[in-house]
Amino acid sequence: STTSITLRHPFKNAAGQQITALTVRRPTRKDMKLAQKSGKDEIEVEDILFSRMTALPIEDLDMLDVEDNSQLSDCFRKMRGNDN
Repeated sequence: STTSITLRHPFKNAAGQQITALTVRRPTRKDMKLAQKSGKDEIEVEDILFSRMTALPIEDLDMLDVEDNSQLSDCFRKMRGNDN
């Protein structure tokens, strides 16, 4: 299943497309394992995981405003069952 997040601060991605919302799919154990294995630190693990969940390259995720990144983090916590 997927969730849509409307960005409070839309941005242009590397291809010049305006990104106004993110479609976020639920992560799998495989996503979690790959992110943990490939990331060197907590930020890289989050980048890899969020990239897989949104199908956006990390370069595009780097353009996310911190408020929108918080929305994405909150969405992930809710999907994991950690919504506090």
